[in-house]
Amino acid sequence: MEGERGEEKPVFEQDDVGLFDLFRIVLGRWKFIAVFTGSVTLLTLLVSFLLTPIYRGTAVILPIDRTMPSLIDGSGFSSLISLIGAGSGSNASKIMAILKSNSIKERVIEKHDLMRVLLENEWDEKQNTWEDEEPSIWEAIREMDDIMKIKEDKKTGAIGISTDFKDSNMAADISNWFVEELKTILNEKSFSMASHYRESVERVLEPVKEGLADTEQKMTRFQKEEGMIEPEAQAQVMIKVYAELIKEKSIREAQLEAFKDVLGQKNPEIKRLNAELAIIDEKIKEIEGKEKKSLMIPAGTLPEVGMEFIKKKRDLKISEKAYEELLVQYYLAKFQEAKEDVVFQVIDEAIPPDKPKKPRKLVNSVIAFTLGLFLSVFYVLVSEKEAGRKRKF
Repeated sequence: MEGERGEEKPVFEQDDVGLFDLFRIVLGRWKFIAVFTGSVTLLTLLVSFLLTPIYRGTAVILPIDRTMPSLIDGSGFSSLISLIGAGSGSNASKIMAILKSNSIKERVIEKHDLMRVLLENEWDEKQNTWEDEEPSIWEAIREMDDIMKIKEDKKTGAIGISTDFKDSNMAADISNWFVEELKTILNEKSFSMASHYRESVERVLEPVKEGLADTEQKMTRFQKEEGMIEPEAQAQVMIKVYAELIKEKSIREAQLEAFKDVLGQKNPEIKRLNAELAIIDEKIKEIEGKEKKSLMIPAGTLPEVGMEFIKKKRDLKISEKAYEELLVQYYLAKFQEAKEDVVFQVIDEAIPPDKPKKPRKLVNSVIAFTLGLFLSVFYVLVSEKEAGRKRKF
């Protein structure tokens, strides 16, 4: 009886199993746990050494948001700009959109002949040709997506352009090529309606400038040939009104040219511009037409030379007014364009890293050790419980 009371039951057959009892089981199987954990750790470390090292080259840029006062309020241009949402969005968001686009990837791949680099498994180096048919650019773009990482730091606004590749020099080069191509795209493309408007005004301004020069030459020749004749006050007023109408017509035409393709002919703003142009044209025809000759000075009251002078004076005034107003619109658009330019500063150029980013041998070993220890202890406890259950039955 005493011997039976002194015989100790297996741990999992006891009514109360404590932490110390579990520790005793684990300690009793320490050799198995050590061998299993060590084997998993060493195997992981060996695989990490056998894996191809991957290097990361990172370039860092900082978008610059320009804060300048707007000078276009009240010109009619600002209402059209706000209507289509031009200029909205920070420089950082625009740069991020470009960097993540397929177009910049395609340009970098083609410019630097990266098809063979990215798809080297399909390239026969000895034959200097593709093993099968030549892969499409989309395959290279997808491969580029896998090795590229574009990330924005929300606190500082800096954007990191990282490339993971087995060649450290190539990893740095690809990141730097993206920065270079970003500069090229920003210089080539217009990302603001101010730029579009400025180009439209330029197209209208050039013939007006040429017309002004021609009118000035004609006026100069006339004055030299006939002498200076001052028109009467009535003619001066009519010339001024006529010039103002021509000026307003030039402005409306420039705005219509800039925005009709963007907004569409049915847009209320475009309809308003067309209506204003129709009214201005009607007033111009009224002044020029025969039915409004009563507003002009009758031909008989002035010598023929005086009438010719008034006509040339009117033409010169019209050209000057139109040119001056368009020039103001041009410089306002240029100022707004400079305000909306997408610019950035290169903080760090990518340099070839001296240490691989992957595989992380130490981290992998620690993870393997922890996982191996957990699995081996779990196995010991489960096997002990199963053995106790079998003994019980």
